[in-house]
Amino acid sequence: MKVSTGNLIVYLSLPVLLVLYFATRLFEMRRKMRGLPKPPHHPILGHLLIARDCVNTFPPDAHAQVFGDYIRRKYNLGKFFYLDFWPFGDQFLYIADPDIANQVTVGSSLRKSPLLGAYLDILLGNQNMLGLEGAAWKLVRSMFNPGFASGHLMTLVPYIVDAAVVFGDVLREKAEAGEVFEMEEIATRLTVDVIGKVTLDVDLNSQRSEHRIVTAFRKRVAMMPVTRPADPSGLLTKYINAPWLWYNGRKLDRYIGEALDQTYAKRSADEKSRTSEDSKKKNRSVIGLALDTYEQEIQDSSKNHGSSTKEGMDPAFRSHAVDQMKTFIFAGHDTTSSTIAWVFYLLHQHPDVHAKVVEELDHVLGPKTSNPADKIRAETYLINRLPYLNAVIKETLRLFTPASTIRYGDPTVTITDPDHDPSQTYPTANFHVWVIAHAIHRNETYFPNPRAFIPERHLDDHHPSATPFPHAKQHKDALRPFERGPRNCIGQELAMIEPRVILALTVREFDFEAVYPELKDPREVIEGHRCYPVLKGSAKPKGGLPGRVTVR
Repeated sequence: MKVSTGNLIVYLSLPVLLVLYFATRLFEMRRKMRGLPKPPHHPILGHLLIARDCVNTFPPDAHAQVFGDYIRRKYNLGKFFYLDFWPFGDQFLYIADPDIANQVTVGSSLRKSPLLGAYLDILLGNQNMLGLEGAAWKLVRSMFNPGFASGHLMTLVPYIVDAAVVFGDVLREKAEAGEVFEMEEIATRLTVDVIGKVTLDVDLNSQRSEHRIVTAFRKRVAMMPVTRPADPSGLLTKYINAPWLWYNGRKLDRYIGEALDQTYAKRSADEKSRTSEDSKKKNRSVIGLALDTYEQEIQDSSKNHGSSTKEGMDPAFRSHAVDQMKTFIFAGHDTTSSTIAWVFYLLHQHPDVHAKVVEELDHVLGPKTSNPADKIRAETYLINRLPYLNAVIKETLRLFTPASTIRYGDPTVTITDPDHDPSQTYPTANFHVWVIAHAIHRNETYFPNPRAFIPERHLDDHHPSATPFPHAKQHKDALRPFERGPRNCIGQELAMIEPRVILALTVREFDFEAVYPELKDPREVIEGHRCYPVLKGSAKPKGGLPGRVTVR
């Protein structure tokens, strides 16, 4: 076939044009980094060599949050710095200081990064609270806020006690068997039972049997692609698993929808039988309170009067509620289960800390033979009289932070360093802005000896155990496992109440020792721990934290 001269010129021009476009784009991206605080920046490769260094330094499954603090220390960077992974990744602004973090989460609440949004939309559905923005987010947040209010959650403590008692029975059986098991796995089943009861008023009983919602959700998390800066390999997993994720999502939505319908039917029957206002306020699930708020808003706007349909629950609310239930199951089990597992691990590593916890529990709850479970059921506010145990949980969250926020910059939002020239501004526009809680929690200004486990740093000066520890500069926002500002974690109160109850009822009786296979790769120890964080939905302990439990 004869090719005309004109067509030949076009064919030959296309590669040239593509090369020119790439070269122009490369020049623009590299020029964008000029004058910004950053580690050594290659004019062609940007920070891809630094990305390679991170990949070679850390195990392949390590959570990318550990990279930020490593780069900050290695290159002696300040409170924030920029990284350029284009064209194999994106350009980032990393923040490792609470004051500067507040500039993008509190002073100006930047929208969530599309990187995070795309991941969460696949995992949880496109109406999930974590990914919504603007008026849609405000509406959903306002509906579900009442169910996560501290006062309401305290009325649900007896449910948490019931789940903790079963957890104790499971640990006792593991101790008798002497088997190696994954602490994070059984802690997950525990926390899923709690979140199911608190949010849906449904007994999942997943500590003793398989439940289809739990099974489907766990499979979903396992299928999710794992992506890291400058590492596009996770995209392949995304496309390979797409059909299975779609099928799994249909099943999970159906299972949760049926549970919602059962909860709605039970709520309707209960309301018909109630005779007093007091009874209406007792033992209400998160979804029940959200439905109350939704119905009231519908009535107030005069759109209609009531949300009942032939199917029961209002379809618009039901659609939102399915995605929010997935969000609560994800956030509720992912973060709290890992925290509980890591607390057991750290208490074994630090017997002096364990002794102080036991002393406090003996003082507040009496000896462990005096049925402390019944005592907490009868006096739920006793768990607020455990400051040292609370400090242990906070210090665990500081060392092993489950998550942090990634936002996306805006041309109207810049940051400044108040300790230097406050008139000097730095851009956020077109950068993914990662507030790395993991790095902030290792900022020596606020946490001296940051890799050490020292619960005393979270005690107030009047506590007897606080005196020996030299306090550093105090900052109310330096500890941020649940973030700050309007987009903070809606479930943070539950995430602190739940482990207090569970640990108060178990740590005096059980000792857990991690048992990992023989170390073959020296990279598989991060900050002295084999149970380093890996990305599985959130930051979770490597291998599920395998070990043995014994009765103390």
